[in-house]
Amino acid sequence: MKHVESRIENGQMLPEATVPVWLSNEGLVSTEALLTFAETAEVLKDIAKWADILSDPLKGEEKFRDVPATG
Repeated sequence: MKHVESRIENGQMLPEATVPVWLSNEGLVSTEALLTFAETAEVLKDIAKWADILSDPLKGEEKFRDVPATG
């Protein structure tokens, strides 16, 4: 959001654009990237998993041990 106005002025974004990221039929889109809905779902699942682990400090270590390693 910080540099949207200058990017519009420099022709890097559509003049009628009001946000640097928008929804399309494919997913979340910017002028430089696409995050599909499936990819977005995976990210949100990971965030939810970590939120669950961090929300309970007394059981967080136990929950953390159950998280499969990703690479």
